[in-house]
Amino acid sequence: MAVVPMEGLNAAMLLEVTTSPGVLHGAYLALYTTPMTLTPDLVYTDFTQPDSTNWTGYEPLACSWLVPFENNDGSFSANTQLVQFKGSALSESFSCYGYFVYELIGSTELIVLLAEAFADPIPITSADDAILVSAQLTAGGRDFGDGVVVS
Repeated sequence: MAVVPMEGLNAAMLLEVTTSPGVLHGAYLALYTTPMTLTPDLVYTDFTQPDSTNWTGYEPLACSWLVPFENNDGSFSANTQLVQFKGSALSESFSCYGYFVYELIGSTELIVLLAEAFADPIPITSADDAILVSAQLTAGGRDFGDGVVVS
């Protein structure tokens, strides 16, 4: 896997990858619970998701991407709609270290598209705890994009 170069990506290109049949259309957003250094060579099985038998009701959520927009620095961004991860019961406390976006290719192959660590781990200590996430893909302008993008 390699970092996808994002230099020069514009709103039209972001629209293509976030809508059907773009690579991010139909993707899922999930949390991970193991501290790790994010690198482009990570695969789906490198990410440990919350245990749904411990945090009852946890599951990855489908991403819906909003319309791309231009930032003041000339870069372009696309955000997912805000998603809420919340269980209905909790057996044992744990922490979430970040999120990742993946896609099912065919009937069995799970491909990680991008991942981002939270600034600080988010503890889940009660069944009432929830994590809200809106993933953002930013590219163009003065950089090669935000986060770790893998293909």
